[in-house]
Amino acid sequence: MLLSNMSRKESTVGEMVNIMSVNVQSLHEFAHHVNMTWSCIACILMGSFLLWQQLGIVASLAGLLVMIIVLPANATASNQCKRLQIKKLKHTDARVKMINEMLNGIKVIKLYAWEIPFRQLITKCRNSELEFLRYIAYFSVIPNFSWVLTPFLVRFESLSRPY
Repeated sequence: MLLSNMSRKESTVGEMVNIMSVNVQSLHEFAHHVNMTWSCIACILMGSFLLWQQLGIVASLAGLLVMIIVLPANATASNQCKRLQIKKLKHTDARVKMINEMLNGIKVIKLYAWEIPFRQLITKCRNSELEFLRYIAYFSVIPNFSWVLTPFLVRFESLSRPY
């Protein structure tokens, strides 16, 4: 990565490492989401068609309605995860910056025996970061659970119809 001196003054090493980590993760997720987009659309269309073939238009529309109802809940939970991720990154930047400063001044820290106070500061930063990770995990369960539950609900709706 090539940076000018002016760019290096604007950002710390921790911020640059964090940005690169987020960019790599985004690239990794992009490939997954592109594949999921077309496959989900194909599955929804094929599932609706098969429901229409077997049970009629009412059952296929009801199944499609269940899938449409789930979308806003997933979008809301995903947006909340994104907001929490941004907040978590700020705490991660602060922690990485503190660790970087500690490593740069390790001789002074060892000389004055400041290991315990610095460990406590870093632990405090890490705990606040972990708190956001916990909330992100809670909100990411909602879309995952609903994607697992939706096919069951569509199938359950179609089972209630007499053949």
